[in-house]
Amino acid sequence: MKLKYFTQILFLFTFSSQGLEVFSLIKNEENILQNDNICPRIGALSGQIMIPEDLNYFKKYSNNIIIRIGGIQYTGAESYSFEFYPDNNGCFSIPKNFVPAGSSFSLYFWDQSGQLNKRILPVYVADVPNYYNVILKTHAYTTALAELFSEDKKQHFENTGMCGYIDGVNPIDISGSQAYLQNNYGKVFTAKYFTADDLPSRELSAMTQSGHFCFFNVNTCSNDEQQCNLESDNYKLNIYLQNGENFNFDLLLSPFSFSDDLLFDLKTSIFRPVNIKELAGGKSMSYLNTPELSLKTSPNYSSVNISNEIKNQLVYFPLGNDLLAINYNLPFEKKGQFFILKTNAELYTKKLLSLQAEYKPGQVYVDKTSPLILKIFNPNFIKDNKEYLNPLMTQDLGGTFLALKLNENFSANNISVFLRDFAGNNYSDFFSIKNKFNNDLMGFFYNIPSGFYQLFVVDNMTQLIIYTTLVQSIPNKTQVVIDEINMDKVLQHAEEVAYDPSMVYIVNSNWNENENYLQSADVNFDFYGNNEILEQIFLNSNNSYLSGSQFGFNNLFNRISIDELCKVNDEKFNQFDTKSPLDFLFTNDQSDS
Repeated sequence: MKLKYFTQILFLFTFSSQGLEVFSLIKNEENILQNDNICPRIGALSGQIMIPEDLNYFKKYSNNIIIRIGGIQYTGAESYSFEFYPDNNGCFSIPKNFVPAGSSFSLYFWDQSGQLNKRILPVYVADVPNYYNVILKTHAYTTALAELFSEDKKQHFENTGMCGYIDGVNPIDISGSQAYLQNNYGKVFTAKYFTADDLPSRELSAMTQSGHFCFFNVNTCSNDEQQCNLESDNYKLNIYLQNGENFNFDLLLSPFSFSDDLLFDLKTSIFRPVNIKELAGGKSMSYLNTPELSLKTSPNYSSVNISNEIKNQLVYFPLGNDLLAINYNLPFEKKGQFFILKTNAELYTKKLLSLQAEYKPGQVYVDKTSPLILKIFNPNFIKDNKEYLNPLMTQDLGGTFLALKLNENFSANNISVFLRDFAGNNYSDFFSIKNKFNNDLMGFFYNIPSGFYQLFVVDNMTQLIIYTTLVQSIPNKTQVVIDEINMDKVLQHAEEVAYDPSMVYIVNSNWNENENYLQSADVNFDFYGNNEILEQIFLNSNNSYLSGSQFGFNNLFNRISIDELCKVNDEKFNQFDTKSPLDFLFTNDQSDS
């Protein structure tokens, strides 16, 4: 497959598009590929919803599927202007004036009839519209698959779950590996595994070379089922390879949803130079060039198959997650407190997109010419306002620092800032640091429970969302969000060195060419009761190893802690105005999404 096609689906989709469903009939997979170019690439972002089990779904069921925005409460009449519907081909788009370029948020795909599993997709708005393929499966199919693993256990509709593949390493090294899923209460769920022929097994307790596994009936409850947090959609996936390596991923799995055939490429990554810009004072926001800091992007850096020269010159960014937390240590810190959250769309460069090559699992991408700009916050910047820093030092919850450069069209006195979970519930107040800039915005969110949230900045005069981004709360850590309403093209897309083939290239993993992948000739069908489901699985297992998985990545979120947390009471400082013309965004009523 040419990189042109691969990047259209993978890299330009912010690494958030769903992988083609391996369980689909081959003819349906071909149908999906043929339909990729039907939908126009318009608006802020666009894409196509596909239902492999019913290719005529959208012609039979008009307006059954609603697309909603994470963080908005859908309780008032005004809120429904933030609902979107696919057309008769499953095509959808989000209007260009909805959010500005550089925004990241989540989309909910919800079938009102209840036939299809709900899906959540983190997305990113780039300069040109990103395009997303979204695969939805029926609940009937999911529960039939669950019964193939355990005859007396179906997938309960109100629970969640997922199936995935491990890739990027030699299949021989995958054999014997294990996967576990853990919720925020610490409850651990054990995976079900597939044979080397990619068929469900009731006996296996570890992976085969297929690297295929599933979790069923996952919930947000404690071990005794006495406590359940229905607002928590965050789970930690732990993968332990037989060779001793382990990998952690954070998944967003909502009740009533099932994410099928996610791909976890453990080794694919990008190496790039980095420019550090430290927030500085003045009448408005400015930046200082800062000496190199200690950056940490992943504990698996040493296992990447690339030269030490590259490792010493550039910074390693793994691409297995949709979002990546980049931790930095200031010179006076023993342990880094601050981090920056980046989407994969910001990590992958336009120059890499121009390369003509076939994607292979475990590939490493190198671009020596395109520095990634990281804007950092140094607490010494507000050393005269230490009362704003104290809550960050004394709590076991997460925090967020926001600095937003406004243009002449907006006034900080007429802007509302708030933080919401994906269901639309308010979390934390915004405390503005007054008199630091003439008009630019700066302040903190404190005491944020572990998880993922949506930050909104709303202009009260125009009722427009002028800025929004995904926020991750990590205990005793502070996410740094420093940005401009009008994106600084020089800082955001620095291309300081002319293109040179020796400086922009791809390193393929060395095990792909001679893949020693074994398949068993003996398959026992006796205990499989659902022949139709089994036929779909078996047809595809004869097609190719990890068929379709190369066409897209799954929805992954970065690492979070699962420790149980307690709120602490903090003195309220200059609380920001939370009165907004968009009243439905601020209501505490429970959302029905």
